[in-house]
Amino acid sequence: MSRIPRIQGRILREQRLARRDVAESETVRSLAGPRQTPTRMPGDRSDGLSMMMKSIPTICALLLAVPLLGSAVNHFLEFARPPIDGNAGLELMNALRENGLMDWIILAHAVTGTLLVLTRTRFVAGLVQLPISCGIVAFNVTLYPPGIPLAIVMLLLNLGVLRGDERVDVLFQVPRTAG
Repeated sequence: MSRIPRIQGRILREQRLARRDVAESETVRSLAGPRQTPTRMPGDRSDGLSMMMKSIPTICALLLAVPLLGSAVNHFLEFARPPIDGNAGLELMNALRENGLMDWIILAHAVTGTLLVLTRTRFVAGLVQLPISCGIVAFNVTLYPPGIPLAIVMLLLNLGVLRGDERVDVLFQVPRTAG
């Protein structure tokens, strides 16, 4: 006998049981009457803490957007330019700037920074920025050690943007197999 009919039968039984459980819970809920909301006592901070935890991704996104948009503005207005002091990282940055590749990098920073500010695109911007933040850390670790603290802060802010979002959990779920 093939395993497929047994698996299909098991799936159908599980679906029937799940529908029955949902129907029973709806019946119990309807018999319980209207839902009572707990009253807040003066000085109760449980709501404030949960509200603060929900706002962490927003705060992280706005703080992460500042250096991205700031570097874009700095690139075009040139109000601050790092000096060349023989450091390999600074020499690479100046070479990128002179050859025009930095224009594309800055465009990516500007777009990602703008998307981080907008609520609807914040999650996608956080995903797009994550490999860039890892690259910034790698660049500073290997070529410009004085920039390591700021690079780590940017990576932590990037992780904070994605923190607690159920869509991140979906990306890392292990697919279930039948059987």
